[in-house]
Amino acid sequence: MGTSASIGYTVQNGIRASYLNSDGDPETAGQELVNCYTTIKDVDTLVGLGDLSSLGPSIHETTAYARDCDEDWAEVAPRYYRDKMEWIQNGPSVEFFYLFDCETLTWRCFLDNERVISLPEPVVAETESDSWDSWRPAR
Repeated sequence: MGTSASIGYTVQNGIRASYLNSDGDPETAGQELVNCYTTIKDVDTLVGLGDLSSLGPSIHETTAYARDCDEDWAEVAPRYYRDKMEWIQNGPSVEFFYLFDCETLTWRCFLDNERVISLPEPVVAETESDSWDSWRPAR
């Protein structure tokens, strides 16, 4: 529960990132990111909330310090870093760094500037029409 992370994405001159206070591990935050935040617009909106208390499957289910906890925006606004090294070395003291690459539309997770860890595969919810039991031959 107390695992912190930083969530960022590539911008023209570096990285824009925000802090995540809890459940920042790959099995929780990593899974939410690869499942629910898959476009530049999604990630920009998420990071644009500033620092987060918790990450949910949607913007509305995410708890942001400024929006939901009345924290001072100047204290929790997203931060800009020149590159990954500056982000990891001078950014927040966290266990995991999640970076969304806006060119490949993929997430990567770093423990530090060198070590990358695998993220869970996206989970695709089965719909009723996808279920073998719901298949009916055309008449």
